[in-house]
Amino acid sequence: MSKKRKRGRPPLFATPEDMQQAVDVFFATCEANEWPATIAGLANALGMDRMSLLNYSRKDDFFDVVKRARQKVEEEVERRMLSGQAAAGAIFWMKNNAAYRDKMETEHSGAMQIERIERVIVDGDASD
Repeated sequence: MSKKRKRGRPPLFATPEDMQQAVDVFFATCEANEWPATIAGLANALGMDRMSLLNYSRKDDFFDVVKRARQKVEEEVERRMLSGQAAAGAIFWMKNNAAYRDKMETEHSGAMQIERIERVIVDGDASD
């Protein structure tokens, strides 16, 4: 009997530790150059596209590495948003990538007065 071969491209990182090391290099490079850390930038630095990075988070071994990296990017975006640097763009990013939502509250004051309630009975047997 022959062994089943795995299909698809071989993984870029053999272990979560290998991936964590590459993630650390990315964030250190961003900090040294004063570049904003982004998910797309992280994926590019890791040699993959954004969706491949997110797919790595589905692997139990890599989940924590990807989650912490995404959290660090989110933290940076939050800081930019709160400091006023590109606030509109940061808010847009948070809504679309970090599950932030606008919350609108409507407050009614005064009493509501019902003018009239009308009951209409329709006879289905009656002809028009």
